[in-house]
Amino acid sequence: MTHDGNEHGPVRDDKVSAEFKSVYVELRGFVARSALMRDPGVDAEAVAHDIMMELWEKWSTFADTQHRKAWAFHVARHRYVDYQRKASRERTVSDPETAAMDRLTQVDDQTRIAYREALQEITDLPDDERDVINLQLNGFTLEEIAKVLDISTRTVSRRLEAARKQLRTRLGRRAPRQPPPLSDPGPPASPADGDDDHDGEGAR
Repeated sequence: MTHDGNEHGPVRDDKVSAEFKSVYVELRGFVARSALMRDPGVDAEAVAHDIMMELWEKWSTFADTQHRKAWAFHVARHRYVDYQRKASRERTVSDPETAAMDRLTQVDDQTRIAYREALQEITDLPDDERDVINLQLNGFTLEEIAKVLDISTRTVSRRLEAARKQLRTRLGRRAPRQPPPLSDPGPPASPADGDDDHDGEGAR
């Protein structure tokens, strides 16, 4: 890739700018979802910004967008722990769920409850299974997830299947908590009517 004469970074042409923004948006979404799952106090914008600045310095060393994304998400996964620790010391929000739910004010109550329940189940997954699910939700393929996590595609598939199985079981257990809609039983029949009441004709 050509350079504009600066010591670091590629030419800021339209193509590079569009690619940079695309990777940034995806990375920010990934970090934001991780924050909702683990620690809403983490500033997803700050995490993504810092990583993208590092990526910009290394931009020309990667072959294509997918390699840049894989590197950025790999760094984010490890860097997140540092920001999580720092944010946990600084934030004043006593209830993490409150902060997370504040971000969902634009959806109706039923959707918010369902989202929170699903999010909680993902949060409760083992770390290795939660990571593959999170990356898949960000649109990563098996091969890309394997690169980010430094594992084989077979391991990715196995963890995804285990995570899905657990989520199906856990979310299935939640379903009965929602009572079925009650149908209108209509007015009670009088003893005189018995089974002989026909369309309002009354008792014989």
